[in-house]
Amino acid sequence: MLNPVHLDTLQVVLQRGSFVAAADVLGYTASAVSQQMSMLERATGLALFERLPRSIQPTAAARELARESVDLVAGLRSLELDAKARAAGETGQLQIGSFSSAGMRLLPSALANLLRTRGGVAVELEYGEPADLLPLLRDGRLDVALVYENEIEQRRWPANLVTVPLLTERRYVVLPPGHPHRDRNPVKLTDLRDDPWVTSLESPGLAQLCASVGFQPRVIVRSDEYSVVGALVRAGVGVTLLPELALPPYPELTAQLLTPEPPPRYVHALYRRTNNNPLVRPLLTALAEAAAQF
Repeated sequence: MLNPVHLDTLQVVLQRGSFVAAADVLGYTASAVSQQMSMLERATGLALFERLPRSIQPTAAARELARESVDLVAGLRSLELDAKARAAGETGQLQIGSFSSAGMRLLPSALANLLRTRGGVAVELEYGEPADLLPLLRDGRLDVALVYENEIEQRRWPANLVTVPLLTERRYVVLPPGHPHRDRNPVKLTDLRDDPWVTSLESPGLAQLCASVGFQPRVIVRSDEYSVVGALVRAGVGVTLLPELALPPYPELTAQLLTPEPPPRYVHALYRRTNNNPLVRPLLTALAEAAAQF
């Protein structure tokens, strides 16, 4: 196979008119340029130059070979630049997994900061609960996953994953407009004994917290869509308990601390220890900055 470096050198020799002038452009010695041209002649079986006492004269074969290799050399040069940009993290692709509230409250600002200086980066997002994202991360289909845990839902992360703590979220009770306890902070959990509750599909934390003060919550609607939960509370269907990232954006709702205080939720970024994608580190930095701002 022809050496693309030799083809590139041939083009410069023809442009500059001599081995010496080409050497100045390429940073070689004139002898090195001459040797490259001799190797190209041997590889092709073509006589590329007439070597005169004080000059060289390219043959028609040399001009034709240079003309036919222009696109090839340009394509290889472009490929080299692209590879270097990928290695430097200036371009490339990121596969990110996240649970929904982190996707709404952390990822937008993190990605905006990341992409502001890395316009060649393409990002694909996958949403799901930690149990859904872990197999994708483990199998290499995700570069980074945003996950959560708390004292009740403590998780064991696989040994080949690195855990980067991002945020500790407090939990707030969210009250509808006109609720009699909306001006109390904190709100006593026992004062909500008779309220209807809107919760996620599984809410062992709320059940245990209420049991610790002597009652079971009356759950009337369950949904894992926090936007739906917020809309239901806004409509006066019931009260709810939400982590900070999931607090609804409605100004007429009141989010107050609760006593006894529920256990916090811990948000982490996970990535494979063996992942060599150069964009992982910049993404983790951007996520940490977004979490600090939040």
